[in-house]
Amino acid sequence: MNTQNNTLDELLAELAGLDVQLSLDGDSLSIAAPRGAITADLQARLKSHKTEILARLAARSEAEINNTIVCDPKTRHEPFDLTDIQQAYWIGRTDLAEHGSVMCHYYQEFESEGLDLKRLEQAFCKVIARHDMLRAVIDSDGRQRILERVPEYQLGVSDVRGCREAVVHDAIMEVREAMAYEVFDASQWPLFNIHAVQMDSAKLRLHVSVDLIMIDAESLSKMIWEWRRFYDEPTLDSSPLDFSFRDYVLAEKSHRESNSYKQSLNYWQGRLEDLPGAPALPRPPAGLVECDNSVRVRSRKQLAADIWGPLKDEARDRGITGSGLLCAVFAEVLAAWSRESHFCINLTFCDRRPIHQDVEAQLGDFTTNVLLEADMKAASILERAKLLQDQLRKDLDHTQVSGVEVLRRLNRHRQQRSLVTMPVVFTSLLGHKDGATNVLFSSNWLGEQVYGISQTPQVSLDFQAYEENGGLLLQWDSIAADYPDGVLDAMFSAYHGALEALSKNPSRWQAGDLVELPQAQADIRHEVNATAAEFKPELLHTPFERQAAIQPDAVAVIGHDRTLNYATLDRESLSLAHNLVSRNLQPGQHVAVVMEKGWQQVVAVLGILRAGAAYLPVDPALPDTRLQYLLKNGEAVVALTQAKFVNTLAWPSSVHVASIEPLPLDAPQPKPLQPRQKPGDLAYTIFTSGSTGQPKGVMIDHQGALNTVLDVNSRFAIGPQDRVLALSALNFDLSVYDIFGLLAAGGALVIPPEDARRDPGDWTKRVLEYDVTLWNTVPQLMRMLVEYHDGSDAMFFDSLRTVMMSGDWIPPSLPGRISRLLPNAAIYSLGGATEASIWSILHPISGPTDHLVSIPYGKAMANQSFHVLDPRLNPRPDWVEGELYIGGRGLALGYWRNEAETAHRFVVQPNTGERLYRTGDLGRALPDGNIEILGRVDFQVKIQGHRIELGEIEFVLKQHPAVHEAVVEAREDAAGQKHLVAFVVSHSEARNNPAFDPAALPQQLLTFVAGELPRYMVPSCVMPLQALPLSGNGKLDRKRLPEPDWHSGQASATHSSESSDAELTPKAQALLAAVESVLGQTGIALHDNVFDLGGNSVQMVQINRRLRDQLGLELPVAEMFNHATLASYASYLETAANAPVSNEKAKARGADQRAARARRRARAVTAE
Repeated sequence: MNTQNNTLDELLAELAGLDVQLSLDGDSLSIAAPRGAITADLQARLKSHKTEILARLAARSEAEINNTIVCDPKTRHEPFDLTDIQQAYWIGRTDLAEHGSVMCHYYQEFESEGLDLKRLEQAFCKVIARHDMLRAVIDSDGRQRILERVPEYQLGVSDVRGCREAVVHDAIMEVREAMAYEVFDASQWPLFNIHAVQMDSAKLRLHVSVDLIMIDAESLSKMIWEWRRFYDEPTLDSSPLDFSFRDYVLAEKSHRESNSYKQSLNYWQGRLEDLPGAPALPRPPAGLVECDNSVRVRSRKQLAADIWGPLKDEARDRGITGSGLLCAVFAEVLAAWSRESHFCINLTFCDRRPIHQDVEAQLGDFTTNVLLEADMKAASILERAKLLQDQLRKDLDHTQVSGVEVLRRLNRHRQQRSLVTMPVVFTSLLGHKDGATNVLFSSNWLGEQVYGISQTPQVSLDFQAYEENGGLLLQWDSIAADYPDGVLDAMFSAYHGALEALSKNPSRWQAGDLVELPQAQADIRHEVNATAAEFKPELLHTPFERQAAIQPDAVAVIGHDRTLNYATLDRESLSLAHNLVSRNLQPGQHVAVVMEKGWQQVVAVLGILRAGAAYLPVDPALPDTRLQYLLKNGEAVVALTQAKFVNTLAWPSSVHVASIEPLPLDAPQPKPLQPRQKPGDLAYTIFTSGSTGQPKGVMIDHQGALNTVLDVNSRFAIGPQDRVLALSALNFDLSVYDIFGLLAAGGALVIPPEDARRDPGDWTKRVLEYDVTLWNTVPQLMRMLVEYHDGSDAMFFDSLRTVMMSGDWIPPSLPGRISRLLPNAAIYSLGGATEASIWSILHPISGPTDHLVSIPYGKAMANQSFHVLDPRLNPRPDWVEGELYIGGRGLALGYWRNEAETAHRFVVQPNTGERLYRTGDLGRALPDGNIEILGRVDFQVKIQGHRIELGEIEFVLKQHPAVHEAVVEAREDAAGQKHLVAFVVSHSEARNNPAFDPAALPQQLLTFVAGELPRYMVPSCVMPLQALPLSGNGKLDRKRLPEPDWHSGQASATHSSESSDAELTPKAQALLAAVESVLGQTGIALHDNVFDLGGNSVQMVQINRRLRDQLGLELPVAEMFNHATLASYASYLETAANAPVSNEKAKARGADQRAARARRRARAVTAE
């Protein structure tokens, strides 16, 4: 480049054109640039002009300081607004928000020798005198105020000098229990508490509790440093600074009219649509854990300087800052334990804008936050870290709009009223210092830190990191009750383990995965998937042939119109096989079986397999077009059927149709046929519904199906004494076990007529008449049997010894009812997929299950494996939702004539090389090795930015005493808006109750669900049904659920309670007056929504307070958020109990709550 262009102005203009941003970082030059923008030439020119650039930036900064700030000592003690983050903390002190009822809190205990207690107290009083925000309070209207005068602060003292060790310990614990989780009254000074326990003549335990709504972490560090200065030098001047935090807040507020603020606002507004939610971390099992938001636990780890220093240098060499490194690894851990790999981290930092020369010396809450989007789909760790850091740099250019404000707008944009959606917080204090040393929290002069905990309202997991003596100190403070046991420990261990792994092996930066499954969990996964069993590889029908030779006269099939022994079944199936071979069928070629339930099906499938062909089951009740599609697509040249269908179905001309008839009694025994296929060849193909609308043909080989059959027979000791009631259709793979499982063991099939497959009365007759021992159906058919005999004497079912249920969700209440009906029966849950040879996982059900959300899916069966994997096919940690994959001998050959779908569904695990089937089911691994199924991938819906598992809503609905069955769907209305719709069937007992009002049930259920789940999970309407529609196989048929009537008052969540024409009662008038007064607006109507009018959560509290004062009623703030419009809330006011606020009752209730919390905290503190 020409040297004449190397002037400073031209260089700066060139950099601006490349979107390169220069700023001061203390005495250093900070450069933020798009990737590749800084060439070697530009780098050299920047270096040569560095001194001039620093001077230019310093002058610009000084100009901004002089032109922006206005100090106003006269109004120093007048009220002023809270900052955005202070507002969030203030609201979080109430029980309004999730993870609320706590203050933003620092609590630390120091143990020292030789500190002078009186001198310590006097020094702290000087700090109070110097800093306004240590004399500040928050009034009931949500504004803060610096008090002009406060009393001399006195430290609390417990003197246990000379006492026994146990007495000293009790004194310390008593103070800890009182202070570690205290919540100050923000309207009363002081918002801190310091207490000393004098242990002996020189030894001191100092307990320090500070409400961080007034000062942030960096200010806290400065406060401790100044405390030491005044302790060491008592004569130092403690006069207040001229510049106040009030001046700073007002200056920041006035800046909101600037173009730069508007640009930041536009930046965030444009990202609202696609901004993801918080990490979907595991939650404890529903109903088993009572969450106490007030109890936090701390995980703490220190990385030594010889580990942290080189690691930070290595990251810097790769273009990653120290904080960027910590945040990137945090995101890796969150992604490993989160259901989604795309989420937001709530990143907090101290944002002291240089608008006055005394800003750095001031104490106050300068905290702001950024909702940092993390998308963890990139290929390597380094690439993901750079993308995250680049995103953060962009976001930091727009921090004039806080993350709290972005969150408000996000909720408004998505029409949500949830006060918190970003409870996972990251705070890095690297680079911050206390003003005199290079150490943050230089508190060693107070003694050794022996115990500490922090709390932040609306936060569930709080990451903190800062440097100390060259090393790195990591702290995670979390609500233990928010997570299943062991999850937080595993996450924290994985985090510092990942840092150490990067330190030991820098090449890991280029790897795809950083976080590994905890070793203890990996060991359990290996153990439960070590399922090798010795089953001789042979053909699916070979065991039947052995049984026919061993016991020819034993009964094999009991049909409604014919009974066959093994000899007859052997003879007729072998005769059929000869006929098929004579038609030149090739091994593995399809022969269709188009039949309803009957003995003919058994003869047909055995004959087809013995001929070397594969059977293709087709339901004769299918529409003509579907039947013809299956026969043509399956390339069947022969179709076996029953006589009544030969001339009544629309057979393709290319298919030869033959009916199965009994052989004459004098027909000769056919000669044996040599096997024409191998165990790995095709045995049958079952067509299942496909996502494209066309069915998919699942191809199962002999060895896969036989492996499952022999495993079940071995587990349950199935033998010649056993009989199964064969209810499943031939095109449903439970029928594969009914036929080949029982015939392999020498047992018998009891086959009802087609018209009795849904008749529990007929089932009962056949179970009793033929001593049926084995039940094998979907859960719904067993429920039908239980319902049929509800309340009757069950002892006559003593023959049934084994109940197997699979193919659908098992209601937790069902096993108990089965046990009452079938007291001798062992109950099992089985699962898997048609694509994996009937079943692949099994769980014995024993003991009470009514309290469970779901019955465990179980553990892998013989020669099979079951996995919960993430999108990169890595194992998910315990409790983390992932997709279920099946491996092992049972996997299908693929999909018939569909290579693309086969490649999509059947994948290879990259680390192990194991072939796996992607089931489309969602589940999670439990610590005991069992797997819990959570639903289907396609039953998880996203509404207004929230991912919702429909099964969770269904579970809550079923807890209502009037509900027998419930199904929830996501449906679109005429405008294309997606809504949740609940379909419910009420209990017969409820319907028979004279007090039962079916018209009132929908609204009752909506209220019930609203009390259990977040607002966004409450259905828009409820549709009562007489019964849920079932498919031919007894499964729920979702396609036959009716369309909702969006305009029905019975179904709607809100229509029945809202009206814009509602008469203005005195309470409604008071409500509108309070809203207009707080919002400063007129003309507000009952159909309006406070949030849509621009209101926020703080103003909701103010409205509530005005109503409480005016109406004299006790009104929970949370109720305002449970009503979509003012009309709805006005209706609530009319029906609210007219009980006046009782101070005595409120005090008594508060005392009870504090006592209960104290007991819980004591247990937590003792455990810690």
